[in-house]
Amino acid sequence: MTINRQSAGGQSPSTAQNDQGGINQPFQSGQVEIRLQREEPVIEKQIVSAGSVVVQKHSQTQQRNISSDVRRDDISIVKSGDSQNINVSSDLQSSSEQGGAGMGAAADISAQSSGGASSDQITDIKNLSADNASQCDGRSVKLSRVQVQQSYGDRLIALKGAEKPVYVQLSQPQHLQAGQTITVTGTVKSLSQASMPSDLDQQGTQALQGQPLYIDAKSIETN
Repeated sequence: MTINRQSAGGQSPSTAQNDQGGINQPFQSGQVEIRLQREEPVIEKQIVSAGSVVVQKHSQTQQRNISSDVRRDDISIVKSGDSQNINVSSDLQSSSEQGGAGMGAAADISAQSSGGASSDQITDIKNLSADNASQCDGRSVKLSRVQVQQSYGDRLIALKGAEKPVYVQLSQPQHLQAGQTITVTGTVKSLSQASMPSDLDQQGTQALQGQPLYIDAKSIETN
């Protein structure tokens, strides 16, 4: 009698020859196969629902204060000569008046008879320009808190104007520095070679040449 262990799925060589009878037949060869079994653990993974993620977007309104400088152009109308022959349209007059009232820039609207200067005092340095030099000649001026742009010796200074500097002849020698804030009181004078101030030094004379007007200062106050 022979007993062999056979792997699962295999077949012993004697099986094909002796599979006709069992071992219970007397005087005959036979074979009995005992099938073996075992238990094996089986592990599985399954996908199941674990909830969900919801993404939402919410809009939010915020109020912010933004400050900025807003600029505008104002119109200054100066009538000279025979003002009765000068007609200004109503929309231009209203625009000029609104600009002076709304923006704080007073429009310089004045009438000037031929041969005589207006007596209105000039208080805005913007009104001193080459375009209206003849209208400003002889008028009194008081400019408050204007800035010195450059000093030419001790008798001439240049003020920082809207577009170009405005020159001021000092009545007395005075040392002023660039950047100083001053108040100027005096008279506007148109400039020509015949009317060039004689008490200026060479530096002041060269700086004043070619300028349409200057201020003959009576007093200078530093602020």
